[in-house]
Amino acid sequence: MFVCERLPSIMPFLCPVKLWLIFLFFPLWAVAQQPSHYILGEEELEGIDIYRILQVSDGSYLIATGNGLITYDGYKFTTFPCPDMLRTSVFNLVEDYNGVVYCNNLSGQIFRLNNGICNLFYTIPDSSISSNIGLEIDNLNRLVIKANGLLILDDKATLTDQLSLGHFGQMTRLTDSSLVVYSREKQFAHLKNGSIIFSTETSSSENGNDVW
Repeated sequence: MFVCERLPSIMPFLCPVKLWLIFLFFPLWAVAQQPSHYILGEEELEGIDIYRILQVSDGSYLIATGNGLITYDGYKFTTFPCPDMLRTSVFNLVEDYNGVVYCNNLSGQIFRLNNGICNLFYTIPDSSISSNIGLEIDNLNRLVIKANGLLILDDKATLTDQLSLGHFGQMTRLTDSSLVVYSREKQFAHLKNGSIIFSTETSSSENGNDVW
């Protein structure tokens, strides 16, 4: 009311209009400040360690956890049974070009998920086992396992190639779907079309051929 009394006499109508606009837009402003997100799986996943989430080609989600594999179809969470699993913590969800998903546990077991069934696909030999396992799919749709060396498998779990050059770092997928991985021996391994090309940091940089 104090503000209204200060307005010029020729504009007395502005005071109620201004107050009306303030009360009209204040609720809208208050609503706009509310967060536009919600917590998914707050109860279902409570206390579970989550290591990776992958949205697969059918639109559903696979969740790699310390309690095994969990699926989410947009409505409910379901535990995905995997027989023969020695350790329930699973990691490294990757999907190939046919919609088949692979993951692993720390026992060196590689599991294959296809058509709603989880089967033991491959077990990394003791000579190649590592606490730092990685999985990727190369451009020929083969599974590449990074452990103590590289193991390359076809869809029949046949070992088609193997590199025993010690421990490798993280594998990187390029835009042409080929893979690059860096070894502790300071070498790059470039996997494409069934071939493996090696290069050192020095030579690739000096020659200007560092396409990775």
